[in-house]
Amino acid sequence: MFSREADLYMWQTIPFDKIGWDNVLPSHKDAIMNHLWAKNLTGGIRSVLMKRYSDHKYEAKKLFKSMGGYEDIERARAYHPADML
Repeated sequence: MFSREADLYMWQTIPFDKIGWDNVLPSHKDAIMNHLWAKNLTGGIRSVLMKRYSDHKYEAKKLFKSMGGYEDIERARAYHPADML
C-alpha cells in the first residue's frame, strides 16, 4: 500500500526534471512525506521513493522522446498525461 500511494502521489505532483531523488527540491520531498505521514504509512520510505522517482523519470523521458523530444521541444513540453502535472 505504501509503495502504491507514494507512486500515485509522486506521479501527480513531482516534476521529473532532476537527476536522482537526492536532487529533488526539499519542498517536493516534504510534501510527499507529509502526505504519507498523514495516511500513517511508514517503512523503508527513502529507498521506495528513490526507486519510484527513477521509474517515473524513465517513463516521463520515454514520453518526452515519443512526443518529439529535443527535435521538437515545444510539442514535447505541451503534452503530458491527464494524471500528471
